[in-house]
Amino acid sequence: MPSRLFRSFVASFARTAQGTGTLLVFDHAGFPDGTGEHLETGWHANYWEPLKRHLRRT
Repeated sequence: MPSRLFRSFVASFARTAQGTGTLLVFDHAGFPDGTGEHLETGWHANYWEPLKRHLRRT
C-alpha cells in the first residue's frame, strides 16, 4: 500500500463556555490533500450528529 495512506494526523477538541451552553471546537490536521471535503462529511455524519443527539438527551 502507498505510504501516504499511513500519514499521521491530529484531531483535537476544545470547549469553552458560551452563554448558558458550551462551544465545542474541533480541529483536524494532517490529512492527505484532496480528502478534506470527504472527511468533513464523515465527521458530521459519524461523530457530530450522534454527539448532538446524545447531548440533547442528557
